[in-house]
Amino acid sequence: QQWHATFERDLGRNMVAEIGYIGSKGTNLPYYGDPNTRPSTSSEDGTKTLIPGAALRYPSWGRIRTRINNARSNYQGMTLSFNKRFSNRWQAQLSYVYSKTAGTVTSASQAAFNSALFETPNTSLLNRDGRVPLDRPHELKVFAGYQIPWIEVAVNASFRGTSGTTY
Repeated sequence: QQWHATFERDLGRNMVAEIGYIGSKGTNLPYYGDPNTRPSTSSEDGTKTLIPGAALRYPSWGRIRTRINNARSNYQGMTLSFNKRFSNRWQAQLSYVYSKTAGTVTSASQAAFNSALFETPNTSLLNRDGRVPLDRPHELKVFAGYQIPWIEVAVNASFRGTSGTTY
């Protein structure tokens, strides 16, 4: 499920302001595990960590890949933007997003999606509901461009800053 709503206001002189809301919800998402692994350790904040080089419970069985469809995700975001449309040879845009990504898995990357690949599937989703590991709650983007007279060449600059864990 996905939804969004925006409100845009013309400020005059080729300038526009916008505020918006974005949301999505995922249910019954696939989650992969291996019931033949030893239990992982948990830190004080509830993050599970696999023990490097830990032996399998039953070595003769090898890896057992399982898939269960009970993971979920939830994204909520607010967007603010200011846009100066191209006029008098220049343009600019400033945008900010505040968001929260929560659930039992993240779909931001395949590596994060399989972060519990070798955990026991019956317990891998316990105490895992909350902000996902790759949540980036703040994002700021700035863009500006100027068209140089006489040679008709555009010069542009952009910046993107985010908070949270890197990918």
